[in-house]
Amino acid sequence: MNKLLKLSDLAFVSYPTLPLRWFFAVARWQGVLRQKTNKRLSLAVRRNLTNLIPGLSDTELDIRTRRFFEYSRLGDLLFLLAAKMSDQTLLELCPIYGLDRLERCRASGRGVIVLASHLNCRAMSLLALMLRRRGYDVRVALPNETDPWPATAFRSWLNRLNGLPAFFEQIGGFYSKFNIRPIAQALAEGAIVMQTGDGWHSAGFAEVDFLDRRLPFTTGMIRVAQVTGVPVVPLFIAGTPPDSLRFVVEEPFTVGKTDAVKSKVAAYAKRLEHYLLEHPECWALLDIPDLLQTWSNWPNQSLEERHRL
Repeated sequence: MNKLLKLSDLAFVSYPTLPLRWFFAVARWQGVLRQKTNKRLSLAVRRNLTNLIPGLSDTELDIRTRRFFEYSRLGDLLFLLAAKMSDQTLLELCPIYGLDRLERCRASGRGVIVLASHLNCRAMSLLALMLRRRGYDVRVALPNETDPWPATAFRSWLNRLNGLPAFFEQIGGFYSKFNIRPIAQALAEGAIVMQTGDGWHSAGFAEVDFLDRRLPFTTGMIRVAQVTGVPVVPLFIAGTPPDSLRFVVEEPFTVGKTDAVKSKVAAYAKRLEHYLLEHPECWALLDIPDLLQTWSNWPNQSLEERHRL
């Protein structure tokens, strides 16, 4: 059962009456408060940053750890308010670069896979919303059968009053998990399917170079592209929230029947590394305790364990 009311409902109701900068200030404060009160999580993030980027000073680690919590809350805020934001506001906060590359793929009338990541991943839903408003048939593959972002009873009432569907419907969310049939069906219908390439909900992995080590990256969407013949468009959300983000649509590629899937995965990982090193504190996976060790061992986990993540 959904909660009746949450503090975030106050922000939802108050926008756009109050300036966005006020909401941003409160979100930053909430992030710092979470860091101060959740010592275990804060230590996990700090240790992950230490392992990812050796040589950082204690002062730099403190700053980046704090930013992780601030950026997480700011991302949540953008996610919360996106449905109420105008197209102009969304584009000002998150400009899109390279959209013509997606247009070229779309011109064929076939489906397209947009391969994003967990770098600023909360903003991925903003892009889905922006593109759907422009008439693109964008759908986001989700790991849960139920709404992963259920609104409170109060906000559901407000949405019904204003004729707004649930947010997962607004971004074209659909359930897929380990079953690729729903994804293949969406692609066959000419949809643009968005998914992450650094996620762990996968039945198959390939070990590739990443941050001076070997780590298992999911092969799921690359294999779907190989089977269906649709192009893959890498997408990275660079910069920092709330108002310095940018969507970067990179050059599409295809995966032929005889192509090595691992090489395609490695190329994606290399591009993710490029953007990740700009602002590692924007990577949502940093809150996983002992990230690198857990990631390295992940393919050894059962499908049931991966399902529970």
